[in-house]
Amino acid sequence: MDTTLRKPARRRKVIDLSPKAYQSLTDMAADHGTDLKHFIESSLEEMAENYDDAETYTYLLQSHPEGTDMVCEEDGLKFEQWLGL
Repeated sequence: MDTTLRKPARRRKVIDLSPKAYQSLTDMAADHGTDLKHFIESSLEEMAENYDDAETYTYLLQSHPEGTDMVCEEDGLKFEQWLGL
């Protein structure tokens, strides 16, 4: 039985950038103290994660609108006390 853990396959994609976009991204990567490839990869990963979060939030708003109801101040304070805040 194979019990080794495998990393999910990574995908490669060749992209074309205008010289201006390339220079801007290179400068941004330098500001973050990393190389261009890592900066682009991490930026795209973050964008994808945020997109997934936004999609989930939109779904929850549509399917469970009661989650947007505001509580009165008294109930809010009780809840904060229950959380220990």
